[in-house]
Amino acid sequence: AESDSTGAVAFPVVTAGGGGEYSLCWIGEGEAVAFCSLVLEGPAGNSEVVCSMGSECVAELEGSATQGSAWVTAGGCGVVASLGPQWRGQDTGPDLAFDMGVASQVPTGFAGEVCWSPGEGTAVSVGSLVMRGPRPGPPYVCDVESQCTVALVGENLLDGDQLIVTEDGCNGLRLATGEGGA
Repeated sequence: AESDSTGAVAFPVVTAGGGGEYSLCWIGEGEAVAFCSLVLEGPAGNSEVVCSMGSECVAELEGSATQGSAWVTAGGCGVVASLGPQWRGQDTGPDLAFDMGVASQVPTGFAGEVCWSPGEGTAVSVGSLVMRGPRPGPPYVCDVESQCTVALVGENLLDGDQLIVTEDGCNGLRLATGEGGA
């Protein structure tokens, strides 16, 4: 600790955990005494944001902040360029939810890092982005009353994932269901 002529002492405070309000305590010659609060703004680290290809992606980060921005990058949080404007989240309020837009095209094998900044200043890594789902492609053509095999190419496809066939969007009447496997 360093003391100046006014009696002020500067202590380096190591902060861990997520944003929120904490007690700031002093230990002199005995027990710890809480003398004020310390507000840490920002998300907790190690968040995992999972987005499905072709769907709205909202990065919901744990923590607390009154302002800030989040984005996804493949080059580390010190890299200014993100993967484009769709990957710079729009803050939806103090709950640290960022609307990242529609997740559509990312490079194969993409490993995204979620970054956060309180505004002006340093950006920090707060987690990772995992993309799931098939990549868009041309229509499949199958014969009526025949078994149809659809070979998907995508990110993080799992055994047990399913395909459904509907007449009108994914919430329409299901005409067929198929389950994937290795």
